[in-house]
Amino acid sequence: MHSRDKTSWIALTLEDTNTVFIKPLARDIISRGISICELEYDLMSARIDARGIPIPEQANVGYQSLQPKVAPSRDLPTFETPERQHLAWSGKAETQGRGASLNELLQHKRPGRVILIGDDWVAEDVESLAADQDKTPPLILKSGYGSSPPMLPGLLRRPQPGTLLSWLMLNNGVEDVGLVVFSGGGDFNDEINTLHDCCHPPPTFRINAANQLSSITPVKELRLPRISIVIPSFNQANFIEETIKSIIDQNYPNLELIVIDGGSSDGTVDILNRYRKYFSVLLIEPDNGQSDALNKGFALATGDVMNWVCSDDLLEPGALHQVARAYMSTGADIIAGGCIRIGDTRQVELHRHHSAVELGKNLPLDPLDLLRFMRSWNSGAYFFQPEVFFTYRIWKLAGGYIKRHLHYAMDYDLWVRMALAGATIRHIAPMIACSRVHGLQKTQDDQKYLHQTRQIMKEYNSLFAVMFELEPLTSTETASDRSYNDEILSFTKHVNRRVEVIQTHLERLAARASETFDNIGEIELGNQITNLSSEVRDVKAQLLTQGHHAESAAGQLSMLQFWQSDNHERSILLQGRMASNAVPACLTELADAEFRVFSQWGEDGIIDWLVRSIPMPRHVFVEFGVESFKEANCRFLLQNRNWKGLVMDGSEKYMADLRNDKIYWMFDLDARPAFVTRENINELLEEAGVTGPIGVLSVDIDGNDYWVWESINCIDPAIVICEYNPILGDTQPISLPYSSNFDRFDGHHSGLYFGCSISALVSLAAKKGYSLVGTNSNGINAFFVRNDLLNHLNGKLEQITTYPSRHRDSRDENGQMAYTGGMNRIQQLADLPVVNVETGNSINIKDIVNPYSADWLRKMS
Repeated sequence: MHSRDKTSWIALTLEDTNTVFIKPLARDIISRGISICELEYDLMSARIDARGIPIPEQANVGYQSLQPKVAPSRDLPTFETPERQHLAWSGKAETQGRGASLNELLQHKRPGRVILIGDDWVAEDVESLAADQDKTPPLILKSGYGSSPPMLPGLLRRPQPGTLLSWLMLNNGVEDVGLVVFSGGGDFNDEINTLHDCCHPPPTFRINAANQLSSITPVKELRLPRISIVIPSFNQANFIEETIKSIIDQNYPNLELIVIDGGSSDGTVDILNRYRKYFSVLLIEPDNGQSDALNKGFALATGDVMNWVCSDDLLEPGALHQVARAYMSTGADIIAGGCIRIGDTRQVELHRHHSAVELGKNLPLDPLDLLRFMRSWNSGAYFFQPEVFFTYRIWKLAGGYIKRHLHYAMDYDLWVRMALAGATIRHIAPMIACSRVHGLQKTQDDQKYLHQTRQIMKEYNSLFAVMFELEPLTSTETASDRSYNDEILSFTKHVNRRVEVIQTHLERLAARASETFDNIGEIELGNQITNLSSEVRDVKAQLLTQGHHAESAAGQLSMLQFWQSDNHERSILLQGRMASNAVPACLTELADAEFRVFSQWGEDGIIDWLVRSIPMPRHVFVEFGVESFKEANCRFLLQNRNWKGLVMDGSEKYMADLRNDKIYWMFDLDARPAFVTRENINELLEEAGVTGPIGVLSVDIDGNDYWVWESINCIDPAIVICEYNPILGDTQPISLPYSSNFDRFDGHHSGLYFGCSISALVSLAAKKGYSLVGTNSNGINAFFVRNDLLNHLNGKLEQITTYPSRHRDSRDENGQMAYTGGMNRIQQLADLPVVNVETGNSINIKDIVNPYSADWLRKMS
């Protein structure tokens, strides 16, 4: 079959004559695209500056601009599309009752486990459907996605544990399933389609309240499309043979395997020659890197479906048949399965990844959400390269090439172009590839790739600008209408940009960790506050020149300054809420949620994400060690979400000032002066009337944090935030000995001798029924969730990560800043004692064996 798209496409030619066909977009969408690219560029710049990420030597970070050499076109090349197969229920009336219906189901069962979907199954049903041989009880699962909220409505969502969709992704196929039975209302389309996207789907039936059986019409055998795999190769002798075997062992009869080697010198060529008979093309010659090699390979490819497999990655058994089936039965432009992150060998599984694209349906790939690299892509909702197969059709529409100047993120750029070309995607349940993690790979977690993704944003900003100019007049729109609409759209673009920029400011504030709270006011937070500051100065000068009385001038100036302060606070709260809305529902690690409004580092964002993700027993927080409360972990909770709070600090002045602040009457806040110890903490909480379940407990007293949290027994928080001392390392559960009158500068002039290690807090949390979910990226606060609430983070938090610090806030003997950093910090404390909280033994810090893990040493270097 052939199809011709009659839509008026926009055709743009790049500098090397490759043409990209782009689906027409509304002008407000194009305007949003421009704003997104500008904001992402700013966010990446802030991350690069904050973490000091160097430009990788081997990467050209220049960018490739688009040129309007081709006018908008209505005629595109034709492409072959598969004959699509449709699933349908076929009904059969049953009059002998439910028991007879269930018995008939067993006649259709093949070897394997029975899966029941629905919530109205009873014990008798389960018993009658038990497996014949081993009496394994059927597995009962829920339909749909559970309570999982959509990340991008209609497109991105992760199924909850206990659902069939979640089980299918974890089970990696259905060959060990003997029978699937649905019960209850609904059409179960997503589940049925996901089952039949897999090879060898099991017999599938539905039974309704009237005991009527319906079965799915099996999909007939489909022709196998030609699949082209390109392997770009250079000096990977340790892995290349395993990669080749993972592909040829698929026994896929219509495979085109193309190997492009850049002139390896480590024995790779000898291995390639041994397998030459399996290759459609073997080309060994110097090239200009991976992107150049891929372009050479795909220029020779003739397949209906294509992908590349790096010379250190693998395909999972049966992957090509799975992809072929999904392509022939759905016609989607992109087929995406799961990918397993592995170590040096296949036996070392590090992580199993699936995108959050909804299962069981063809969906459009959203180009604007893809372009939100820092705010959406980094959440893990999209792809690892080897798990994504694409059609020749969408490859050609997206330009038919890999950008040669990209050393990193060339795959990301290709998917964005495919999305702009109108790609549809089908997410299937099986694992189809493995991505290897090893020391020599170019894409590490040092985030050097941000230099090139930042330039990619410039390229797409340029693309949208060209599209803005190329879009033709419609038949019903006059030139004067266009001029008027341009004014409106220009204003809309300006407003959208201002909203995006406000979010940028907050990201930059979070990155500037050395700033104090008072300094935040000196940073431009928007035109309104800048103009207001100027107005204050102008009014002050005017009052002075006109000779007004000092009292009147001071009074009016005070009012203006109050107005400025009030607007400043409103502005940062508004930006905080915008930043909160920009944090995705699913994260790679907890630190990805960071943003700073009132907290010292990025705790505001992390706390806000946690309280959104976990049901809170009461909207009440307790925080002690708050000083003036201007820079505190829970103030954003108080003012943004109107929580009730108890704060304590040893300074009576700080607490008195807080009680005179307007927030004391605007919110339900109790501020009490108290020097917190493990002896008095429960009494203090009970005196304040705070007992039982609460939402958040934040412990930050620079010394006895471990011992005080250990003593708390009158409250039951859902979330606990506790400060740790990263200088004490992450391998040993150690703390300073308890002292009821501890002061960090009494123990050592540097101020570095305080608190406990992160391992000590993890040990204590386990005893109290909590689990670590991560730390902030500055290495100062650890976050714990009560174990009975952990399931609410399933599928939302990919990995648990802890961080050391780069703090250099040490003092010399005279109390002046010494800026001691790195390993020199712990060496200053060598002769001071610590206690192993698990054994009770005391040792000196110099006697700790390997205080830092390899991961922390790498992050500190």
